[in-house]
Amino acid sequence: MKRFFIALFTLFFFFFLFSPVKASVGVGVGTGKIELDEVLKPGLNYDLPPLTVYNTGDKGSEYYVSIEFSTKEGKLESEEEWYTFTPSEFYLEPDGSQVVQIELNIPMRGSKPGDYFAFLTAQPKKDEQNDSASVGVAAACKLYFSIQAANIFQALYYRLSALFIQYKPWSIIVPIVLIIFLLWLLLRKKFKIVKQ
Repeated sequence: MKRFFIALFTLFFFFFLFSPVKASVGVGVGTGKIELDEVLKPGLNYDLPPLTVYNTGDKGSEYYVSIEFSTKEGKLESEEEWYTFTPSEFYLEPDGSQVVQIELNIPMRGSKPGDYFAFLTAQPKKDEQNDSASVGVAAACKLYFSIQAANIFQALYYRLSALFIQYKPWSIIVPIVLIIFLLWLLLRKKFKIVKQ
């Protein structure tokens, strides 16, 4: 009888405690929180600090970054269309990492002034062959920012001034050339320059 219990215990020990281990997909992010101190203006695009995504598992997988919202924070929710992730999808080997650039595009219309909150969430794409490998696996970074109050004319002014700065010196050269050309046309018409 004693041998029976020892054999039973040994079988239990080997089958339940040393069962074959499945490969797993894991995910981590290198930043826990992004908090923008600058108050953002409607109509402008902002480059956020990059987000590094890690595969913490022992199996390679396709990953993507998305935006999630939480009503528990008591903050305004932005729209998914405001965010651009580069790259949007990528493959990571075990212990691999990928830096994802994030651009926040605040529209001229539809952005309420106030404090905003969102989660930047990294997760593996669903594994079609093994659904359980990626269920519930995600990592998130908290994002906080504020948007300044502005009407449509102020937002248009912010956008035009940002474009002027972005395309300098051409934003100065092209208007000067146009003004000189218009002055030449005006003077030519006024003084009726005649060829001899």
